[in-house]
Amino acid sequence: MTFNYCIESDVPQRGDLKELSTCLLLVKPASFISKTNFMKKLLVLLFLFVDSISLLAQKNVLPDTAIITTADINQFNRQKDNKDFYTRVTQFADLSWVSPPFLDHGSEKGWYILSADVSPHFFIGGERMPFVVGLTPRYRVRIFRNNEKFQDSSLPVRTPSFMPGLTVYIPLRRTAPDVFKNRNYISIAAFHHSNGQDGNTFKTNGEFNLSNGNFSTNYVEAGFIRNVRIKRSAANNKFNCEPEPEDCNQCPAQFPFGYYDHVAKIALEQHVGTAFAQRGSYSRTRLNLKYSFINVRNWRWLVGEGKPKKQIGRCFLKEHYRLIFNGSVNLDKLEEPYSKLSKRLNFDMGAYCRIASGNTAVFLMGGYYGNDPYNIFYSKDYFFIRGGLALGFFVHTSKLTD
Repeated sequence: MTFNYCIESDVPQRGDLKELSTCLLLVKPASFISKTNFMKKLLVLLFLFVDSISLLAQKNVLPDTAIITTADINQFNRQKDNKDFYTRVTQFADLSWVSPPFLDHGSEKGWYILSADVSPHFFIGGERMPFVVGLTPRYRVRIFRNNEKFQDSSLPVRTPSFMPGLTVYIPLRRTAPDVFKNRNYISIAAFHHSNGQDGNTFKTNGEFNLSNGNFSTNYVEAGFIRNVRIKRSAANNKFNCEPEPEDCNQCPAQFPFGYYDHVAKIALEQHVGTAFAQRGSYSRTRLNLKYSFINVRNWRWLVGEGKPKKQIGRCFLKEHYRLIFNGSVNLDKLEEPYSKLSKRLNFDMGAYCRIASGNTAVFLMGGYYGNDPYNIFYSKDYFFIRGGLALGFFVHTSKLTD
């Protein structure tokens, strides 16, 4: 079925039916028209939905002259504390990274064309939530060089890791809001890890099928996190920061010289639903450790020709660098050679330095894999070093805020 019509602007204005032949004739499927009408209706519904939420938010709002009660102040303080907790959780989240060619060494296959660990976090939380929920569709990938020895051709992407999951962060104690207070909280996570392949895990000769062998597991992790925040001293501070209102939860002047964050995590990881072929060689119970040190400074905009520079504008927070250590040990009973200590340990240490004022940093990392975390490659063990770019929720506030 077709639908014929003329563009309105081309229709003769004098009503002469004979002149309709000059009108542009278009032929469109009726299904196209129905889809167009559907999209129009959908846009109208979306507009009405957003507008109704805005109207609801504005209803029943009293003027500033209303009396503020103790309960109101307590509610306000809880919201400030919730916001501070949300901010810290996002800033301490795992970073994404990418290593360009030549910058990831250690594997028996040599350097990669590209290696990356992409961890985009979708956090739900804020002033009105006493906990934080994080959705993470994590993805690991390595692009190998062509190598006849390993039958690698066409720059293969050997079985990337798909690791979607969810994490809930819950504070253990509610106290008065304070941007410098130490925090204890727990994390409960559930993740899936697979490589999207359905071939046999092992070849007929007993070796791992690294081309298209199946790898699949699920795991839950329960962790305890301790955050200690320490004020920087004035000894090496070169900026003059004016005081700001005490009710500003993240104003830079609340940190007159910046601060140090120490973040330690200990967690137990338990795998369930692991592919049967991986039993005995792939650990299902692990102890994970993580420590982060974050150096945050207070800065001001500098202007003028030559040196020394002049200070201008308000102060703003700027993360200088962070150091991160990760460690993991397999705890369950495994077959030889996976029961050896050298096969049970994974650890790494990395340094990350932010570039300019963005959410990107340069990094250098080194460590040891007793069991490579790249899905079915877990049978491999080696020391490694890599560098590249990292992406994350680095600490910074706007230098242009009035």
